[in-house]
Amino acid sequence: MQSAHESSTKNEAIRPHSWVIIFCLAIAIRLLNVAFLPSDPDTLLQEDASQYWTGSAVLLEHGSFSYDSDSGLQPQTERVPGYFVFLAGVQALFGDSLAAALIVQSIVDAITCVLIAGIAAVLSPHLALPTGILAALWPNLIIHSGMMLSDALFLFPFTSMLFAASRFIARGNPGWAAIAGLALGLALMTRTVVQLLPFLMAPAAFAIPLRHRRGIAAATLATILFLTGALLPLTPLLHRNFDQFGVIALTAQTGSHIVGWVAPLVRRAADGTPREIGSAALYADVSGQLSADGKKLEEMNPFEQSQSLTRFGLDAIVSYPFSTIVKAWANGAAVNLAAPAVAIDARVRALPHPSFDETKGDGLLGQTTNFLSQSSPAYLAVMGGGILLSVLFLGLQGYGIVALTRDAPWAAFFAALCIGYFLAINGPVGSPKYRLPFEPVLIVLSAIALRNLWARLWSLGLKRHRLGRYS
Repeated sequence: MQSAHESSTKNEAIRPHSWVIIFCLAIAIRLLNVAFLPSDPDTLLQEDASQYWTGSAVLLEHGSFSYDSDSGLQPQTERVPGYFVFLAGVQALFGDSLAAALIVQSIVDAITCVLIAGIAAVLSPHLALPTGILAALWPNLIIHSGMMLSDALFLFPFTSMLFAASRFIARGNPGWAAIAGLALGLALMTRTVVQLLPFLMAPAAFAIPLRHRRGIAAATLATILFLTGALLPLTPLLHRNFDQFGVIALTAQTGSHIVGWVAPLVRRAADGTPREIGSAALYADVSGQLSADGKKLEEMNPFEQSQSLTRFGLDAIVSYPFSTIVKAWANGAAVNLAAPAVAIDARVRALPHPSFDETKGDGLLGQTTNFLSQSSPAYLAVMGGGILLSVLFLGLQGYGIVALTRDAPWAAFFAALCIGYFLAINGPVGSPKYRLPFEPVLIVLSAIALRNLWARLWSLGLKRHRLGRYS
């Protein structure tokens, strides 16, 4: 495999029809997936999907990022507006059609597959087509493209950021830093999981031009352009929240996430208490302690609620031994890396099985064993195949990052940082959806492994053929 520097000057070797093949294959598979989805709104609009769909209708009708309540329109503070804007645009063009939204979303996801191939092209032009084909066939991308959630749309600007960042790493051009920053800002307006990345990536934006001997001026310019690009999409929402609530924050979701998910999952790692029971108990503790201080959670504004919940949730987490916290994070990382994507498919979820979250067990292994023993044969068959594929590709990705470290250590370093960031930020919360942001990296690593293994097998076959001719 070529180094990033060598391949960056040889992108002309990538033929235009390769991009067409990737896009056509990706869109065909995604439209086929949509065709076989349940068509009833109750299935398509489960959980957060209903909030996005109704909220986008409010945005389209009133021009306000709000939600309907008994007392009229209220500012939406639990989510960022990116997916609402996307769905409002679809509704403006095609009316109240869930199918149209999923088709447009599938097209966007097909473009994402092309961008993933473009990331691989920086490493080697010959890696682009196999990576793109792998992305087109990747179950987690396909499944999320058919879900009315923000994840698939988020992946498009985030992959665009990775695409621009890979070229910035290869060339050190400040223009690519600006594009990467803007794409990151748009991704952040779709999901806040990347809100720490502008600060974490800024030192790299400064260091990379220096590595290419472009000088201090270019390094400074790249850093300014990157941070400015990342900040621009956030400005309207930050201004609204400061104007109405007096805080500089994107959402008021942090507190409910920590109390509802993170802290209860740490408790589950300690004593096996199901998350929902732990969450309800912690909310009761918070309400009781606030009442003792003469306060009520429901009377606070959303950001005050989030601050209070965050404080109590963090106190609950640090009350456990450090080893328990590490165990909880390790459990989450294991699920995020290895859980099969089919586990969240609506058609698979409809098969008889218990809730994994509510299943009791001695540790993650015991919980998984009990969960599988209570599931239907059909569910077990699908999940068994998914788990085998997940384990197989996890091994390929490990091989891929070793190969990448040997051929392009800087690329391997940033790939590992990307994966590590999301595993750390998601903590004990595990699901295939939380793996989606770093799936582009995993796809490229898988393609590297498969291409290297194929080259080894091909070379071995040629040697045997030659030996056979002269024996």
